[in-house]
Amino acid sequence: MITSRHVAPGCRAALWLVLVVTAGNARAGGIYRWTDANGQTHFSDTARDALTQLPARQASNGTGLRAGERTALRDIERRRQLRHRQAEKGRRTVRDQRENREQACRERRELQRRGRRHVDGKAVSRYLRIHCW
Repeated sequence: MITSRHVAPGCRAALWLVLVVTAGNARAGGIYRWTDANGQTHFSDTARDALTQLPARQASNGTGLRAGERTALRDIERRRQLRHRQAEKGRRTVRDQRENREQACRERRELQRRGRRHVDGKAVSRYLRIHCW
């Protein structure tokens, strides 16, 4: 184990100098992006043949999203709202159909209750048996 007693004072300053210089160089490079023959995108800090350097980040717009991401989110939200409206329309249609069936059953039950003088009793009974019970 090396302690501060084992390192000469001049070497300690040189070691710090080397660390500071190499740390600064590590952050100085750009980021490069390239796509290989299989279509996979790679990122690196070293340039390759036919590479393009990534563009600088756009200024923050307050949301932290880029323009393409904002439009994609708007499209997703529009599709979600459309699906919601369609589902609500479907629920209304089913509810209206159920209410119409229930109203027809109430009317037929009333006809059956009054008697068979003015209506075909068999047809009313058949309708009630098939649709209302």
